[in-house]
Amino acid sequence: MKHATICGFYFSYFAKTMPELELTKWHPYIRSCINREEAAMASADAEFSVGVLELSGHCRGLEHTQDGNVGPSAGIT
Repeated sequence: MKHATICGFYFSYFAKTMPELELTKWHPYIRSCINREEAAMASADAEFSVGVLELSGHCRGLEHTQDGNVGPSAGIT
């Protein structure tokens, strides 16, 4: 095997884009997803490539802002 793709999850995306929420601190599942990605990336070398397919999607109550971040949708508090 020369290539691997890790299927990420939207919780991982949120953990990375909103670190102030400390999602990996409070949610074991999210922490395990991040750990899986990090372990896979650490095994990459010149003969073995690894990629992460990350689904960010659009969740109700969150939207991408003009600067590319994710924040509350208009009208939702």
